[in-house]
Amino acid sequence: MKISRMIMSLCAAAFLGLLAVGCHNEPVDLGPVPAPTSGKPSGNAGADGILYDEYGNPINGGKGGGAPGGWGDGAGNLPARDNAGSGEFSAISIPGLHFEAIYFEYDRSDLKASEMDKLRKVATFMGSRPELGLIIEGHCDDRGSEEYNRALGERRAISLRDQLVKLGVKDENMKTISYGKDRPAVQGASADARSRNRRGETIPAQIQ
Repeated sequence: MKISRMIMSLCAAAFLGLLAVGCHNEPVDLGPVPAPTSGKPSGNAGADGILYDEYGNPINGGKGGGAPGGWGDGAGNLPARDNAGSGEFSAISIPGLHFEAIYFEYDRSDLKASEMDKLRKVATFMGSRPELGLIIEGHCDDRGSEEYNRALGERRAISLRDQLVKLGVKDENMKTISYGKDRPAVQGASADARSRNRRGETIPAQIQ
């Protein structure tokens, strides 16, 4: 009986001790999210079509859905096609027309709901000028390797192309291109500059 009471007392003391420690813990600042350094984006598809992480392990049973920035986050299941569309695209300037930049989260290529209205305006214009083409550029901020950002920029451009197809724009009238981090809209490494450089640009073009 005494042993049982002693065990119960020790358990109660241990519980109260843990509770007290938990109440006095301060939140731990883990710092900024590290930039990707590998040239190989997470969730890359192997020759067998299965998605693998950077350690060679299948992601979600090979069905994708990996970490942000992986091939499963907005542009992973698009069919491959000739990136040049149906001909040569030459950017043109149309007086009074300016498409807004479409912004992305860090290391992501899926389209944010808040940016959809911008894309709808592009689709509406393209529907009124079916003879024109559209160049879709993908851009990144300054973090990560050159190779990684080229791949991420292309996924962003392809993600926009996919959404525009759903909005009625002809796939063959669009061309995607990635500039990675080579053409920042804003110079600098501040949070604001980086958020404005993670973007997609849409430019009307003549198709030769």
